[in-house]
Amino acid sequence: MDMRAAGIDVGKTNLDLAVEGQPGVTRFTNNRAGINKLLKRLEGVGVDRIVVEATGGYEEPLLEACCDAGLWIARVNPRQARDFARATGELAKTDAIDARLLALMARMFGERLRRHVAPPLWQRELRDWLRRRGQVVVLLQAQKQQAAMAPPAVRTLAARTVAALGRELAAIERTIVMTQ
Repeated sequence: MDMRAAGIDVGKTNLDLAVEGQPGVTRFTNNRAGINKLLKRLEGVGVDRIVVEATGGYEEPLLEACCDAGLWIARVNPRQARDFARATGELAKTDAIDARLLALMARMFGERLRRHVAPPLWQRELRDWLRRRGQVVVLLQAQKQQAAMAPPAVRTLAARTVAALGRELAAIERTIVMTQ
């Protein structure tokens, strides 16, 4: 059976796609519209295996979209990807080179890699709410600490921010309770 592999180098703003057997690397924006265009391209060329490198969360929307579209995709540890690159003799590091190497990795080790399984939609939504809750808690604590050391005029402004963050936190917690 002939398999077509692809590698996607994931960045904060861009996704660089390399498809085995096709020249060049195609760049897409790392947002919903760009991911949708990338999915159409992947489906159009009949890709069987896709490998992406973990990038601290920037790959999550892509992984979930690929899983939702029924595409086989694996996320590899950045250390594994670098070790693989070194093993091929490739010492340079650019987005295009990384995408090409990830495609080669998908071709050579696709059967050994673990397919990514996206969480169900309700878990994704809960994860996003919990992530936002964590951000608000950190902001709230920082504002309270800064207000405690600020002069009275600044403290008044900080109190407004603390109150707004408190309202947002309460709204987030109500939503979390309703999603369970």
